[in-house]
Amino acid sequence: MLGLSMVDFVVVLIYVVGITWIGVRSGRGVKTSGEYFMPRRFGKWMLTMATFSTGTSSDQATTVASKCFTSGASGIWYQWLFMFATPFFWLVMPLLRRFRAITVADIFEARFDRSVGHLFCIAGLLKCALSVGLLLKGTGALIESASGSTMNSHLILVLLTISLLAYSLVGGLTAAIIAESFQGLLIIVFSFLLLPSVLHAVGGIHGMKLTLDNPARFTLFEPGEIGVFHVTMLTVSSLAMLVMIPENLGLSSASRREEDGQVGFVCGAFIKRVCTVAWCLIGLGGAAYFLDRPVNPDHIYGLLAREFLPSLLPGLLGLFIASVLATSMSTCSPILVAAAALFTKLYRAADPARSEARYIAVGRCAMVGVAGVGMSFAFLFPGVVKGLEIMIAITPVMGITFWMGFFWKRTTTPAVWLATGAGYATWAFCSSAWGVEIVGGMWPGFVKTSAGGGSVAPAWEMLFIFITTIGTAVAVSVATRPVDSAQLERFFALSRTPVRLGEVILQPCTLPEGAVVPEPRLWIDWGNLQIPSMGRRAKVGFLICCAGVAFLVIGFQRILAL
Repeated sequence: MLGLSMVDFVVVLIYVVGITWIGVRSGRGVKTSGEYFMPRRFGKWMLTMATFSTGTSSDQATTVASKCFTSGASGIWYQWLFMFATPFFWLVMPLLRRFRAITVADIFEARFDRSVGHLFCIAGLLKCALSVGLLLKGTGALIESASGSTMNSHLILVLLTISLLAYSLVGGLTAAIIAESFQGLLIIVFSFLLLPSVLHAVGGIHGMKLTLDNPARFTLFEPGEIGVFHVTMLTVSSLAMLVMIPENLGLSSASRREEDGQVGFVCGAFIKRVCTVAWCLIGLGGAAYFLDRPVNPDHIYGLLAREFLPSLLPGLLGLFIASVLATSMSTCSPILVAAAALFTKLYRAADPARSEARYIAVGRCAMVGVAGVGMSFAFLFPGVVKGLEIMIAITPVMGITFWMGFFWKRTTTPAVWLATGAGYATWAFCSSAWGVEIVGGMWPGFVKTSAGGGSVAPAWEMLFIFITTIGTAVAVSVATRPVDSAQLERFFALSRTPVRLGEVILQPCTLPEGAVVPEPRLWIDWGNLQIPSMGRRAKVGFLICCAGVAFLVIGFQRILAL
């Protein structure tokens, strides 16, 4: 049935029906837009699983396996791009919680003005739609290959979207986080279920090396492909992307206390880093197993699943596909909720006198719209790797202006608008044929050639975007009127005031009644440039996270050296 045995089909059906029931039931009783978009009631365990589930999707496994299949172990950086930024999660998550916002647009509005908040709403909605499209693209490739190309992946994606919307529409972020506490376990199954069979078939790491006979494919940094410069730009870009991913605010701020979101986000991120190692090894194993056979790199994960799982135990292939669906649904749901919150913010500004029920209804309509646009993007992406490269290039643009506004008080509202435009224009230039020709004529080493033509190397493209965005923001800020000092003081007071258990927030980005604002403690205080100092807990947590990153990177290098 649809390329699956009856047992496999039943396993998939049980999962889809079961997770939809869990999500719908858990979301019943949500009455206000605040509960729907930002429930502040979850603890460390739920947020750990929610962060891991939301940040881990089948398109990511497809991307890593595909890139490792073609380029070697260095392809792991396409999902380890946040690896060296992980310790900074420990510092940033409490900050986001302290802003007491419902959307990142609220934070931009508090720092600059309403127009910048609306600008982020538009950029954030685009980011959400692109994320959904990339996710569906990767899911479709996995399902199609796992079913032996007999399953209609387009039909499956429609059914998946219907199930996903069923519980997202009912319960918003509450339903998404509760459902993800279960789906996280399936994602771990998805990541490691296939690995033992693949390693056994190719003779382990040593067997891969003998078969592929190319030592460069077993190094984490490959000059000319994904070298140190590329990884450095991915890390810098990820720090800017952190605040530009709308669903991240929900995962850090749907907590009872700021430390719950902090611990949950960091622990969930580390679990994903471990799973990424399995995806990389599966891609390398696939390269050895299918050596000299024509294989679509985007299909490697699903092909290996179909090759090995049915012979091990009836129903395992169905469990694998159910796990693929779990990764898609768990990631997509918070993205759609974040998109709904951004669209509702725009609607509320245009029509502020409506009821809470109306705003929830508008948010639900926005979810359907973003899901539809995302499916359209899935058909436009030439492949999952290229889609991810586009996401990495354009997502950080407004994130750059966010951090400039946080660390440099002189950053102005016109600067954000023009710098954002300059960043997107730079990406469009680097993506065009004539832009590639100009860059190639001036700096031939900056252009990467391929069978389909040339393109600006992703690392250089990221650097160009950063330079033009920062340069434009500085130049325009110096030439325009500063933001009102009283508004700046209110904004930075939020970032310094810890969240109290049970505090009541009547409006986004406002302090609760009776809150005591601590005096600023600055590490660098040089005119308008101000960098806060870290407390003892922040320093200890940061160092522990650094040790965890070192352990993973060095440990994986040792595995590759076996």
